[in-house]
Amino acid sequence: MTIKSLFGLNRRTSTASGFFGAFVEHGDFCRLVENLPEHLQPVVEFLYYGGWRKSAARNLEWKEIDLRARMARPKAEDSKNGESWTLPLAGRLWEIVETRLKARRLDCPYVFHDDGQKIGDFREAWQSACVAAGLGKFIEEPKEQDKKERQRKKYSGLIIHDLRRCAAPQSVSCRRVGSGRHENHAAQ
Repeated sequence: MTIKSLFGLNRRTSTASGFFGAFVEHGDFCRLVENLPEHLQPVVEFLYYGGWRKSAARNLEWKEIDLRARMARPKAEDSKNGESWTLPLAGRLWEIVETRLKARRLDCPYVFHDDGQKIGDFREAWQSACVAAGLGKFIEEPKEQDKKERQRKKYSGLIIHDLRRCAAPQSVSCRRVGSGRHENHAAQ
């Protein structure tokens, strides 16, 4: 069953698996990236095309990139199940790595960084970019009368983890080398 959400995302649910998640059209994704801060654009594109978890991409170090073989081999501790995997770097993934190589800093081990510092939590920037791209919205929560708090806003829309479901259609090479398992949920 497919339904269209108010944000224009195709949402699919399966009663057998209990799966529910968003699939982002490529044009919507491009609009989203344009609204992100410049230092976050490459890591978000890497997540979209590679199907990785945010923490694995944020922790990716140059010593885990084999430039000659065009492979990324992150540490096992950066995977949810503790198993290592290999991602072939082809097409846009390779272009992202080449661009990051030009921005490489010898004092920073990370492929994706913000002026030499490891990229931290970027939830607020993500949510703001999604709202600007029409892929989310902020909902004002009702204020309690007795409390003098600032108005809180709750985010509703695309989450970063939804990009994992986009990788299989975008990439032909999404299998984990050696394990025969797919790196992302969509391909399983």
